[in-house]
Amino acid sequence: MARDRGKRYRTVTELLRDVRNYLDGFPVAAYSPRPLYRLTKLIRRHPLIPATLMAALLTWAGYFGFTHFSNLSQSNSLINLAEYNYTQAKNYNALALRTFNLLRDRPETSRWNGRERELENELLRLTSEQENGYNSALEFISRATEFGLREAAVNRMCRDIFKSSLNFYLRVENYDSLQSFLRQTRSRWRSLFEQAVARDPELAELVAKIDSRIGTLEISGIYQPGRKMTIRDQAGKAVRLAAGEGNGENGIYAENLPIGEREQSFQLPAGNYQLEIMLPSGTEVTAPVTVPVAGRSVIELAIPDQLPPGVRYIPGGEFFHGSSSGRFGVGKSRLAPYLIGTNEVTFGEYLKFWKALETAEEKQRYLGWFAFDPDSEERRPIWDGDGTLAKPFTAELPVVGISGEAAEAYCAWLGKQLGMTCRLPTRLEWEKAARGVDGRAYVWGNVYEPERALLADNPEKARYPVGAPPGRFPKDISVYGLYDMTGNVREFLRSPGENGRLYAVIGGSGATGAQQAAAPNLNYVNGGAGDVGFRYVLEFPAAGEIATVKK
Repeated sequence: MARDRGKRYRTVTELLRDVRNYLDGFPVAAYSPRPLYRLTKLIRRHPLIPATLMAALLTWAGYFGFTHFSNLSQSNSLINLAEYNYTQAKNYNALALRTFNLLRDRPETSRWNGRERELENELLRLTSEQENGYNSALEFISRATEFGLREAAVNRMCRDIFKSSLNFYLRVENYDSLQSFLRQTRSRWRSLFEQAVARDPELAELVAKIDSRIGTLEISGIYQPGRKMTIRDQAGKAVRLAAGEGNGENGIYAENLPIGEREQSFQLPAGNYQLEIMLPSGTEVTAPVTVPVAGRSVIELAIPDQLPPGVRYIPGGEFFHGSSSGRFGVGKSRLAPYLIGTNEVTFGEYLKFWKALETAEEKQRYLGWFAFDPDSEERRPIWDGDGTLAKPFTAELPVVGISGEAAEAYCAWLGKQLGMTCRLPTRLEWEKAARGVDGRAYVWGNVYEPERALLADNPEKARYPVGAPPGRFPKDISVYGLYDMTGNVREFLRSPGENGRLYAVIGGSGATGAQQAAAPNLNYVNGGAGDVGFRYVLEFPAAGEIATVKK
């Protein structure tokens, strides 16, 4: 019947079949019912099937909803616990850093009371609390399966935990704990760590620097034509700079580089380096620097063109001092730059001062005394009223037998001659001049080698019963070019006791062994001693000309 001939029945048989199907309630070929109609007819014919399917669907939806809600509730509780531990750890982190700063910035005299040990113990406790808090927070986060709307906050928390922990270990220079934390993080919370690194470029850069053990050395100074600088490694070789940044494809050696008007920055493997600065006058100044892992050292080179004779320039900045046994490298302080005597003051130099004294009372007070007879404790003057030395003393030997008060009087006299402030060195000034910035036990390193200096167990001790001329033991030289800071004679420090009579002495002598030769060790004397001399410090002449090292 259709107008479209293609849709008409082809045979009468097909027409009769559709009529029969229509009468029996079945679909007909000429008219195919819609899916909804067919589904409705199926439900009417077989009501049990859809009822069963609907029950299963409702059961599954209920189970899924309950499970999701349960997981979300449990995860929310875990995240709450993580946030609590994270907040507590952040507080401990701040307290630990404050305690660490108190240790680093303490007054010089605090090393000798119990306060330092209290701070060290408190720092260990706070660090442990911080580590436990961060670890607990990460553990709770790793057990949470649903973050929901708090996903962004959780991600920020993870990134901050990783950055805060890494920066803390770098700040306190505890590299063993730093590596241990990274190993634990990459094995225990690998997924969280990798996601945090992928989402935070700052964290990714920090981790890359730690893994490669790269640090930054930044050098700035007052530009003056003719000043050249060389950076040497611990083997004494000029450092090869990385390619790029104007260094060519293969890089250049850091040798005889001009100190420019602008800051110069060098990416170097973490470690100790020696800067050699040649002044226009021909004077060479040395400055050891330590480049920290994933950190930076900034050294400002502002050195006067002319230095007084007989002194070395010590740049200002941070350095390690005291015992190196502390877990966190405690005993790191900052000093302003200063000048210090290359050698210990000799008898010849001291007698110029002594002969210039105006009264007999002063000459008697500042006289040197010595026990010439080893079997007797009787002490006699080392020189007579005319300044003639008794044998075996000679003018080129370091002066001994004088009191700390006499050494200070000499410094005051010399300061007037030079027009500068001259005094005995403090303990920190002496230690830095002797040890450099890395806190080594002896001027040459951490291994005791008695043949390097005039000490009691040196095979050549018999040749020098009352000391040796300065520089006679050339291996006893500090990184700044100072001689005899391990042996020869012990040296007075600017540290009289409460009664003004006891003076601290530091270093070793021909009468002492390994323990006294270690740079941090102090002793006290009342009056003078036959193996105690001194060297002096000249305060830096211009307040504007400073050299500092910062991190």
